Amino acid sequence: MNPSQLMNSDAMAATLFALGGSYDMVVIDSAPLLPVADTLPLTRITDGAVIVTKFNSTKRGQLQSALQVVEAVNGSVLGLVINRVKKSKREKHYGYESRIEPNSLVADFRPRSGRQPQAADVNANRSV
Repeated sequence: MNPSQLMNSDAMAATLFALGGSYDMVVIDSAPLLPVADTLPLTRITDGAVIVTKFNSTKRGQLQSALQVVEAVNGSVLGLVINRVKKSKREKHYGYESRIEPNSLVADFRPRSGRQPQAADVNANRSV
């Protein structure tokens, strides 16, 4: 069985369902969406995907493509992580606030405007 068949199998769905019944959160680290389509079926059988992108490296067009691919299979994007961001001297955060609820290990990141980002908001010619 190849990886794509495994990710799209009833056995994988049953395994994730069983894990979801036993744990509060199940995190699956998978291959990148664009060069490897094997993990795309996971976005349909999970609550969604957290897209990870590299600061000043990932092109906006790549990010837009990743969001569109998830949307095309009726998957959900739960959020976006931008890694390898260097701290500024002032340590200010632009546009987003973070908050950790009491008794929670999950941080809540929301745009200050309250508006949710959409795939169409991404400019294809610039880096993230």
